[in-house]
Amino acid sequence: MTPVVLVDKLIKRIRLAVSHFRLQTDIEDAPWRAPQVVGGFLNSKRPATEDGTLRGLDPVPLFPYVNVRYLEDDGNKAIVKIIAGAYSTDGQSGWRDCMNVLIRIKQALQEQQFFGAFSIDPVMKTQMPEEQASPEWTASLTLSVTIPQTLIERTDVTDGIT
Repeated sequence: MTPVVLVDKLIKRIRLAVSHFRLQTDIEDAPWRAPQVVGGFLNSKRPATEDGTLRGLDPVPLFPYVNVRYLEDDGNKAIVKIIAGAYSTDGQSGWRDCMNVLIRIKQALQEQQFFGAFSIDPVMKTQMPEEQASPEWTASLTLSVTIPQTLIERTDVTDGIT
């Protein structure tokens, strides 16, 4: 199993877990929606035109989001960071939105720790950076996932040789 397969499977599970949320966005035409769930890294923000409108045809705002990021593995366990991003002009809602999303993801992953060949360690680390760029808020959940092992078949190269 590759890191890509692990991230893709987590994305599917997380999308289900956060689909009921309706959080503030950073786009006036679409003020509320469920977080978009993406793997790896987020696309950069779309640049604004001189009149302040956004360029491009993609109507999906950056916020809110959940970013599933593979960090490393030691051959037995992979470390994955899940980052929740929320947008709120209210100083009390943004950090709460991030934490509520991460708590729901954590509960969903603890309820079903096994998926495919992977298993999630029920102990997870939640972090809220002290410095926040209001109105944009972030928090993260770091988890350890047991990954399947490749078994090496060892044969004597002299078998069958005379």
